[in-house]
Amino acid sequence: MELAQFAKRQRTDDGGRVQRISAQTVQRICSDQVIIDLQSALKELIENALDAGASKIDVRLKEHGVELLEVADNGKGIPVESRNGVALRHHTSKLEEFDDLQRLRSFGFRGEALNSLATLATLSISTRTKDDATGALLTFGADGSVAKSAPVARDVGTAVSVAQLFGPFPVRRRELQRNATNEFRKMLATTQTYAIICDSVRFTCVNQLAKGGRQVALQTEGGRAGGGGMRAAIASIFGAKQLSELQPVASTSLPAEAEAEAAVAPRFEVEGFI
Repeated sequence: MELAQFAKRQRTDDGGRVQRISAQTVQRICSDQVIIDLQSALKELIENALDAGASKIDVRLKEHGVELLEVADNGKGIPVESRNGVALRHHTSKLEEFDDLQRLRSFGFRGEALNSLATLATLSISTRTKDDATGALLTFGADGSVAKSAPVARDVGTAVSVAQLFGPFPVRRRELQRNATNEFRKMLATTQTYAIICDSVRFTCVNQLAKGGRQVALQTEGGRAGGGGMRAAIASIFGAKQLSELQPVASTSLPAEAEAEAAVAPRFEVEGFI
């Protein structure tokens, strides 16, 4: 029936006339390509926290992230002068011109993730820098502009809250709700990956369920006193038995004769476990 109705519309609609798509429609279409699921949203927020110099990152979920995904860090916070543009499309503190790409030392740089989240969900950010007497709670419109700013008591750092992801897209929203458990597993795997790679950062992941209460899904020691780097992170996530079955990989580099032929990175190092 739907195919027949579509074919009928194709015959009767004024096809062939090229029109400009509205800016709002473009934003909704493109945002759906940047953030495709909860895992991609979480990845962007974790990388923002790491780029801010965080030594502690807390992932807080409600109903496996379907109702709320929040990433809180103790990084440097968002300066006052940057807050109005923090969620606007293609606004970033990482680069100003194309050549800056050659000097990037950060995870993100495009300035698209927060803008996409503002379009696809209800986005709010609380933040404070070391120079602020108090923090600020920012709520955003669908275009990424600051709709409201209010003072809030908080420590130095930032917390980004994403509520009702895909709310403006009913079909995507229902699909997310049906696959909540699988989405949670993917988010947990993503958090585990960053916790192992960035072993000096303390990670926690907590899931709050209406039926089942508060569940701590992940917790690592990070840079706290007694933290043991990558080995401790692996043990915290997978257990001491799994760690005992892994073999360390020593650092390595290109042979001297190959360095002259290496166009981009003449040397590399590998450290970890297999």
